[in-house]
Order: sequence, then C-alpha cells, then structure tokens
Amino acid sequence: MASTAQLNQQLRELTPWQQLAFSACLSERMLPNYLLFSHAVEWGDGNILRNSMNAVWDALRSKTTQFNHERWQEKLADQIPDPQQFDMYGVWPALDATTALDTLFCQFAEPSSPAVVEISRLSRHTVKQYIQLSEGEEVDLKNHPLMQFEFEYQGELAEWLSDRAPTQKTIAALREAFLTPLESNLGLSQEE
Repeated sequence: MASTAQLNQQLRELTPWQQLAFSACLSERMLPNYLLFSHAVEWGDGNILRNSMNAVWDALRSKTTQFNHERWQEKLADQIPDPQQFDMYGVWPALDATTALDTLFCQFAEPSSPAVVEISRLSRHTVKQYIQLSEGEEVDLKNHPLMQFEFEYQGELAEWLSDRAPTQKTIAALREAFLTPLESNLGLSQEE
C-alpha cells in the first residue's frame, strides 16, 4: 500500500485530463452515499447529482463538449445537506459527496489546481470517519480492510490512468474497470 505522500505525488504527475478522470471516478463512488442519505431522510434531489455526474462523463468523453461548472455549482448548492439539521451519521458522507462534486466542478475551471489531491483526501476521510464510527476511535486505520481497499483502489486507478489518452474508449474502459458494479467508497450500493 502506497503512503499518502506517494499517492499524492502520483496524482500530481497525471495530466489535467487524467486528474479530472480520477476525480470523476472518486466522485462517482461517493454518489451512492448521498443517494442513500437522500432516500432515507426524504431530502434533496439525487437526480441533480446524478445528472451532474453524467455531464462530467460527457465532457470527459468528448473534446467538443463543454462543462458548464458554474451552472452545475448553482444546481448543487441547494442539495448540500446541513449537518446541523440531521441527527444521523449519513449526513456526513452525503456532505462529503457534495463537497467532492463541487471540488470536481472547480477542477474543470482550473485543471491544474490541487483539486485531485483534495478529492482523494476527502474520499479517504469519508472511509476513516465510517470506520471510526462503526469500530471506535482506537481502531488501526492503516490496517483496516476498508481503508486498505481505498488506498489500493486509488493507487490502481492513478496507475491505470497514467498512460491513458483522453478518448471515449478510455472512459468506457475506465468505467467498466473501476465503477462496475458501482459501490460507494464505504462498500454501499444504491440498492441497499
């Protein structure tokens, strides 16, 4: 398992398009956390987040499709849950999912920004919070299977992207290899 510093360096070495694809994958994996929360508390519109991810994938697939990050940020703003208004853990992974999307939208505006490292950290933070809540603060995070899987997933994704060109075939292969079947970074699926 790579260290955080090694993973961050690996991410910085990716091209801007590869960084966007990496961030999109992690954001996609965080989306079920929001959808499950939204369904459980009957709050928010998961379709807005789903449609925004579809727009992200369309922009990554096509050299001519423009991603209107400001439009999607405006739509996302009303979908960001306020942890003060919900007395349940699920609000935190949902908040992390919306934060990741907002950061991804900003990454389209500034492709060379440190957003990819921030989204990577945010996904690991979501996993860390989940483990600590379910198993206690004293758990050995580094050796926990879910945290190990998160590091391995991110490392393998970055490695896979490192020699890929921005094509429709690359996006299709990426989604098949890393997002099928779609489970969240917490191991949850929308069917649960």
